[in-house]
Amino acid sequence: MAAPSGPEGHGGPARYCLVSGIPAALRSAQLRAYFSQFLEAGGFLCFHYRHRPERPPAGGTDGAAGRPRTCSCLVSVRPGRARRFVRMYSGKRWVGPGGAVLPGRCLVRRVRLSPGTGTGGPGGAWGARPTLCGHTEKVKTPCGVS
Repeated sequence: MAAPSGPEGHGGPARYCLVSGIPAALRSAQLRAYFSQFLEAGGFLCFHYRHRPERPPAGGTDGAAGRPRTCSCLVSVRPGRARRFVRMYSGKRWVGPGGAVLPGRCLVRRVRLSPGTGTGGPGGAWGARPTLCGHTEKVKTPCGVS
């Protein structure tokens, strides 16, 4: 689900969002369909879903056993479109193949990078990760996200 564009879009650097609560059963093609309105409007710079599992909440080991496994994904969106992306999808129910409503809700949070992080530059304490979108990004992930 990667758009053929670099990290610098029109109007400045890319903005990053963390999409979490993704049911583990969903695949890239199904996410493409779910986010199709934003995707077709050219809102994404990069959306590369790698099934990163989320850890259960700390201290909730008893309740976590009955919860479905979820994943998360870090995405880059065009400048000026992060708020729209959050408004369009955060808190909405997940929809699977054939329009079936899945358990859980989509949670989208904007992610701010610390100064000196982003593309290029020497790898810091967190290192630099190459992506399939053709650029290198240094991202500090929030606790509980691999």
